[in-house]
Amino acid sequence: MDAKKFGAFISERRKEQHMTQAGLAGKIGVTDKAVSRWERGLGFPDINTMESLATALGVSLLELMKSEIISEEVQMKKDESAEKKYTSAEVTEMMYSMEEIRKQQQRQDKIAGYLAIPVMLIVAAIFKLSGHANFGGAVFAGLLGAGAIVCVY
Repeated sequence: MDAKKFGAFISERRKEQHMTQAGLAGKIGVTDKAVSRWERGLGFPDINTMESLATALGVSLLELMKSEIISEEVQMKKDESAEKKYTSAEVTEMMYSMEEIRKQQQRQDKIAGYLAIPVMLIVAAIFKLSGHANFGGAVFAGLLGAGAIVCVY
């Protein structure tokens, strides 16, 4: 699953719905910064958020996972049968996409951890060596700095 294609799809659908990033975020219970990251291709939503995101964007879960609108002819056939039924190939594809999202989220979490530790140590050392804080205060400042960097990331 391509993060850039996924992000462009979300952005396009959101704009078609005349929603801001903050408006979409409010509908699905995330921050506007999260929506911004998805749209820029820097990450994926949590798996638990995917269904509500699809609903808010007015697309099916499969369309969201594929990052493309299913042709109107296929959509009309699906609408005729009031139930949502997916073929085994579609279910397999969605499961594969979910696994790809999970792997990318794990990579992002690992990178965030690798960023946080050196930042914490550097900030703590600067505060301690400059004489602006005792050891406890320096560690606290380092934690704040690391938290800020991870949030920005």
